[in-house]
Amino acid sequence: MKGLQNLIYLIFALGMLIYAIPQLQVGHGFSKETLFAAVWLGFALIVIASHLYVILKVEQEVRLEVKTLEPMKSN
Repeated sequence: MKGLQNLIYLIFALGMLIYAIPQLQVGHGFSKETLFAAVWLGFALIVIASHLYVILKVEQEVRLEVKTLEPMKSN
């Protein structure tokens, strides 16, 4: 169930990003609007990356890799 929930949130975040990109004021020099757009895009990309991290089960793969490397460390 949690994987499905993360997939739904990922779709919402991607939809929000696709909707917002044309409306953001980027490329007009260094202004408040450009700074806001850069920060907003950064946060949106962090949210998308975090959901992809959970959906792709990266943490489980890292734990498995560490578990296989631990016996080699003791030598």
